[in-house]
Amino acid sequence: MKCKESRFVFIAVLAIFGIVSGVRLLSAQENYIYTGDKRIETSTNIVRALYRINSRSYSGTPEEIARTYLQENRERLQIDGSIDQFKVFDIKESPAGHHVAFRQIYKGIPIWESETVVSINRNDQVTMMINGFQPHVDVISVPVVTKESAISLAANALGLSDPVKGGITELNCGSMTKAIRIIP
Repeated sequence: MKCKESRFVFIAVLAIFGIVSGVRLLSAQENYIYTGDKRIETSTNIVRALYRINSRSYSGTPEEIARTYLQENRERLQIDGSIDQFKVFDIKESPAGHHVAFRQIYKGIPIWESETVVSINRNDQVTMMINGFQPHVDVISVPVVTKESAISLAANALGLSDPVKGGITELNCGSMTKAIRIIP
C-alpha cells in the first residue's frame, strides 16, 4: 500500500508543478511491468519511464541536454522519426535541478497525452525520464467538428445549459480506445 501512496504523491507533485498534464501514464499499474529502474508498457513494450539514471554529464542548456539525451536513447525509447517532433512546453527549476517537459507535435498539432519529461540534476546529468511518446502517429489533420460544435458537445455532455463563453479551445490529436482522432 505504501508504494501506491508514494506513486500518488509523486503524481500529485508533478501535476501541481504542471510538469505532466496527463496522469494516464502512471495510473493503471496492471498495464506496466516494473523491472529494475524502468517501467515498460505491456501493450507496446515501450519504456515509459527510466528512474535513477546515472548518465554522463552533458553541456548546454537544460533543453539542449534533454534533447541530446532523447536523441542518444531514441532506439531504447522507441522514438521513431526526428527529435524535432518534440516541442518544449515547460522548463521548471527545482532544488534538484531542471525538469524539461516536451509535447509531441504531428503536422503542427499537439498529440494528446504525449508529454515527455527529462529531469536533470545540478551536475547536468539526466536522473529521470518519463516517456509519453506516441509511436506511428498517422492521422488526417483536419478536425471533424468545428470549435463551436466542440464547445456545445462538451457543454451538453457536462449537462450545462449555457456553454462557457470565451473559453480556450486547442486542436489536439489523441488516442481514444486505440483509434487516433482529432480533438479541437
